[in-house]
Amino acid sequence: MAEDPANGPEPATETLPPEAIEPDVAEGDAGTEAAVTAVNSQVTDTVTQANATVLGEAPGLALAVVYQSLAQATSLAFLNATQQQQQANMIAQAATAAAVARILRGDASVPVAEGGS
Repeated sequence: MAEDPANGPEPATETLPPEAIEPDVAEGDAGTEAAVTAVNSQVTDTVTQANATVLGEAPGLALAVVYQSLAQATSLAFLNATQQQQQANMIAQAATAAAVARILRGDASVPVAEGGS
């Protein structure tokens, strides 16, 4: 491998004979073949490493998404329970205030539910 002082080492390239690069094309298939070119081995290594990294990280990332979704659902459940408790306390305070007001007015003997006996 030659080294250029200004640009560093030259990238490794493969030289293939023309018959290895150009695919055989049957008659009637002209224009449908894909161009086949030689690819630098550093490029294929980089793509292979990127694919391996993605495949290696996929299970962990999937589990992280599951855990995050579970945490979100749990927090919403607790938020709804807290909101329900606050609403129940407000109703209980309103009922208590209405009952105390009736006692203080002197009509405690009247049933609370209208129309009841």
